[in-house]
Amino acid sequence: MSGWRTRTSQLVSACSDVADKAAEQDMEQIELTRERWQNRRRMAWACVWASVGYPFLLVAQVDGTSLAQIAMPFYLFSTGVVAVYIGAATVDDKWQKDV
Repeated sequence: MSGWRTRTSQLVSACSDVADKAAEQDMEQIELTRERWQNRRRMAWACVWASVGYPFLLVAQVDGTSLAQIAMPFYLFSTGVVAVYIGAATVDDKWQKDV
């Protein structure tokens, strides 16, 4: 009977170690995913805030015609960056769920 308890205790300990390693690997994967997208989020937010602040910059300029001329390319670029971020995040999320 003592041998059975010892073996059961060893199996429980081994299972516990495996579960701990799996949980640690899951946490590492979450951290890597968070770090990977951090700079992309910063770039998207910078474009959003620049797009919001651009009209104020036009008003602050005495001669805003030069800034007004580049408004359309600026907004197209900013919208493109944010759209690519959202699209890439959606595709990555779908791929991660499929794996």
